[in-house]
Amino acid sequence: MIDREQATSIAASWAAPRGGVEVEIGLREFDQGWVAWPKPAQVGLGAARVVIDKETGELSQWPSIPVSTIIAQYPDRLAAQLRFPPMALRSLHRAGWKSGRRVPGAVDAWMAAHTDDLRLVPFSATARQVLEEFGGLTLDQLDESGTPLPGHRSLLFPHPACGPLTRAYLGFTEETGIPLFPVGTHGEGPSEVAVAPDGRTFLFHPTGEYHLGDTFDEALITLTTDRPALPLDPEGSVDLHRR
Repeated sequence: MIDREQATSIAASWAAPRGGVEVEIGLREFDQGWVAWPKPAQVGLGAARVVIDKETGELSQWPSIPVSTIIAQYPDRLAAQLRFPPMALRSLHRAGWKSGRRVPGAVDAWMAAHTDDLRLVPFSATARQVLEEFGGLTLDQLDESGTPLPGHRSLLFPHPACGPLTRAYLGFTEETGIPLFPVGTHGEGPSEVAVAPDGRTFLFHPTGEYHLGDTFDEALITLTTDRPALPLDPEGSVDLHRR
């Protein structure tokens, strides 16, 4: 457990400018940690405030927003860190995602605009949940410097840069009986991402059909990290011989 003295020391190391000049620290305790900031605010810092987690001592940077707002939002930040690994979370935050994000109006408008394309596929509760939380995001796989890697961009519906629906998943549904709904595109080719009612998520690429994850969260991790997509056999199961 991080106490006040330890939190002050961690915050002082963050706030001290080059040259080792001592900086006065403002500190406020809450249930999960300590909010800290330099007094007065120092020019050139990467963030205006930080939170030191009480359990781990981990330091997270925050913008210059009210301390009460940071305290209110911190539980969601913790939940997101448990939900996604750091590399995936970095891409999601870069795209503008945060816990509690919802865009139901944009999803409804997109559905209405693509009525003919979507009339043959059931709109499952899982698909709606995915689109309402992540719809419209641009997700990149990032290198260590935070630069997007070419060919690894995913656009989630409704996204203005997405072209017409390929409906490549319809043949797969016909062959396997697994009902799918399109939720985005991936890469530089006409590749489509589709989700089943049970959360299994697949990628349909000109080179083949791939399993991205048993849940959409797992699929997001595959799309934003170097975890490989797994090829499918004709029955829609992971082809163990091609892993």
